[in-house]
Amino acid sequence: GFAAGDYIDFIVYNLFFRSPRKLGGTFADVGSSNGVHGDNTLFFAKEMGWKGLLVEGSACAACILPKNRMESTIVRRGIGKKEGTWRFDLNLQRTFCTELVKVPECAQQQQELSQTVCVSNVSTI
Repeated sequence: GFAAGDYIDFIVYNLFFRSPRKLGGTFADVGSSNGVHGDNTLFFAKEMGWKGLLVEGSACAACILPKNRMESTIVRRGIGKKEGTWRFDLNLQRTFCTELVKVPECAQQQQELSQTVCVSNVSTI
């Protein structure tokens, strides 16, 4: 079903892709977190067979995102106005990346999430 917290997936589907139903489309999702909770493209991937690009700079991208969204190409980077490093608060990421504690091979990402800030590489828009 629909997963986006603000119902954007439901709105976009009904406005543009419901009739005729557009199967096998393509998407780009910047800020994918874990690819499930509140995700804007999960419905299109799972229900309509879409494939696309997920861009996420946090620890989720390295370990959990590939497990949750195997249909997508994943890029572990942030996107911003200028290249460099970006430090961000992980309170939101702790919420969305709770799966990391259940996956033994994610030790590095678990450690990264235990920090108060995370550093991510940023590409220009």
